[in-house]
Amino acid sequence: MGHSVFWTLFRKDIGRKLTALGLAVGVWFWLSSNLAGERVIVLELRMVETRREAEDSQVGVPALYVVKPNEFILLQGDAVEAKIVVRGLKADLDALQLSAVFEIPPDALGTADEGSFRLALSDATQFRALGAALDDLDLIVSPPEIELQLAREDRMTLDLGPDNVQLTGVPKPGHKVDESRALVTPSQVELIGPRLNIKAIRDNPALLVFQVIDLEGEAYTVSRTVSLDRDQVDRTVRLALIDSVTVQVPIYEEDLVRLLYSVPVRYENEEALGLRGMRWVDRTETVDIQVIGPKELLDTNLYSDEQLLKKIHPVFDWADARLPVANIDVATPNLLPDSIRIEAANKGGTPQIKYTLEEIATIPPTNVTGDSP
Repeated sequence: MGHSVFWTLFRKDIGRKLTALGLAVGVWFWLSSNLAGERVIVLELRMVETRREAEDSQVGVPALYVVKPNEFILLQGDAVEAKIVVRGLKADLDALQLSAVFEIPPDALGTADEGSFRLALSDATQFRALGAALDDLDLIVSPPEIELQLAREDRMTLDLGPDNVQLTGVPKPGHKVDESRALVTPSQVELIGPRLNIKAIRDNPALLVFQVIDLEGEAYTVSRTVSLDRDQVDRTVRLALIDSVTVQVPIYEEDLVRLLYSVPVRYENEEALGLRGMRWVDRTETVDIQVIGPKELLDTNLYSDEQLLKKIHPVFDWADARLPVANIDVATPNLLPDSIRIEAANKGGTPQIKYTLEEIATIPPTNVTGDSP
């Protein structure tokens, strides 16, 4: 009986009822497809020093802002961006700007200098939505957490010099590089970086090097502005306040070498030998020398060999002869400019002489009176 009544009521005006049902389903599908939607937003990870900085920045630049304590440096993360699937009304999704602020606690590393910290990203309360109400959105964050490699920050002041300069290339023929006089400006910088990296540089300052300077074909002092060489210096180590330094590398014309052969040696104070009961029996009479100095001072148009010999006087004082046979340095005073030096020909160093001494024979005194002893 009940079944018949139900069937009678359902069958009555069934056409209109089915039409209404179809319209309702159609409206539901239309609303579902036109009002509800899904959007994928990719946000990069940005490290900041303060929450105020993060909140001010996220208004104009959507990102995942991570506030780190001042004493920490980010070494690396296993993800530099995150994907957020957002579900909600299409009208909200079209104008949506999404960002978030997370914080690393001060005790993230405990007492260690370096280590990892897992930062959870799935907490929806950390997100901020512009153009829509966050409560009306459904967020799915991937990955739900990221692993950050952190290090404690350290600072040091470093004096810069030639050891921090890298050079390559050969200057113009006839010229030479004086690497030892490479000048870095500023000569002192402050470094910021992970504690372990800074300790290594403190122990060996030459680990901090700047970009390579090419000297190929150069004939004059080279000046270049260079930054840290990131192939040699970890990216986490940086200069405070500045990004680069200026390096000046002196390049000079090579010294001219003039060879002078058989230069007479002047021996002085021979009486000093007699007072000791000695005399020389053999000695070096001449030495071969090389005169080395700037081309503009030693050019043959300025000095002939004869003129040079008048200004250079190899000399040896017999008072300095302490051994009966010896090879010994000989002084080479000269009247040439200080930039000119005298060396032994071919081998360099101070010219040497060789001498041999012997004792003077003594004659017994004679008896002049003729008396018997």
